[in-house]
Amino acid sequence: MKHLVHGLVAVFVLALISGCATTRTRMSLDVPSPGSAVVSGGKPVVIDAIHDVRVFETDPDDPSTPSLKSNSFSAPVALLAQARILVAKNKPDDARRLYDQVMTQYRDSNAAQLAMLEMRKLRK
Repeated sequence: MKHLVHGLVAVFVLALISGCATTRTRMSLDVPSPGSAVVSGGKPVVIDAIHDVRVFETDPDDPSTPSLKSNSFSAPVALLAQARILVAKNKPDDARRLYDQVMTQYRDSNAAQLAMLEMRKLRK
């Protein structure tokens, strides 16, 4: 009986210090609107726009590059989204490279068919 109590206490302590999240919560942040001045150390600071310039790759060589798991469902979807962003930024050659990557690495998926259709629209 004594060993059972010690075992339960040990499991409880391990669960307590492991830091596992059991639920998800959302918190709201008070973010100033774009173009509004924020006083920081006595000097006004203005945030005009935020641009996300990250580039995600499937199995990158450099560990500091954000990566996508090649066997993940979200990998081809993320590559398609990135290609669409490049098209919107008027960078069709970079978008074609990503469409090609989706079509070769995920050739049996719906994402490959979408990549092919979207690449055809670029040629028009």
